[in-house]
Amino acid sequence: MDETWIFQNGSSVRKWVHDSEIKSNPSENKSEGKRFTVLHAGSRFGFLEGCNLLQTSNSNNRDRYHKTMNGEIFQNCVVNQLLPALNKIQGKRVLEKLPSRNWKKDQRQDWLIKHNVKIEGKITKNYLWSLIEPFKKDNNKRYVTDEFFKENGHEVLRLHLYHCQYNPIEMAWGFCKTYYNKRINSQLLSNDKIKNVWLEALSNCTSDMWQNFCNHCEKLISEDWVKYIGNISFENIPPFIISLEESQSESGIDNDSDTSNETMVVE
Repeated sequence: MDETWIFQNGSSVRKWVHDSEIKSNPSENKSEGKRFTVLHAGSRFGFLEGCNLLQTSNSNNRDRYHKTMNGEIFQNCVVNQLLPALNKIQGKRVLEKLPSRNWKKDQRQDWLIKHNVKIEGKITKNYLWSLIEPFKKDNNKRYVTDEFFKENGHEVLRLHLYHCQYNPIEMAWGFCKTYYNKRINSQLLSNDKIKNVWLEALSNCTSDMWQNFCNHCEKLISEDWVKYIGNISFENIPPFIISLEESQSESGIDNDSDTSNETMVVE
């Protein structure tokens, strides 16, 4: 999923030219006209049906096009466009729920064992909860959209900042914008005509092209993984150890020990 923009008259091509070539080049670039903000989502199957958003911006400044998009508009697209499209292509999946205070002792213990958390000392409900709490605290840093997707059986994966090269939709944008710029003219077209040309560009970005885009990004991710991490597969990443210091009053450990270093194995 990503946000970008197009211009009413297409994007101007800007380039450096030699002084001797100035007469053969226009002295000014054509007016690009109004700017439109675009939001869409795609997969190996192509652009997702019904997820296209095209809206006029109040500013033509290339660096301020994000001002057109806000949380309310984005949330509306997620609820009414993206989620139905996701459910249509893959159906709903039930994601694991985090433990709650009303869980019984054996439920808490089973959950910790499943997540490779070492349990030592006197096993009480309070002690088990003290081992669960780090998971709960880490999960408190949540986004409204992420929670909405979780409730509906989907998981959100985010790219690292400034790593758009890992997003296949960037190549899809490149194709669609080139297609659009070649077929739009300099006349002041209505919003409906601009939308039609853009939809035509989207429809010409086929599922085969998306397959290639996804394969390219996956190859790039794998190459960078080896470059920075080494020849360790995603499935065989060694676990790292987190030591949790729990006081005797909080953990429920026997009073003859001052503190206990509990060990959490995270994979």
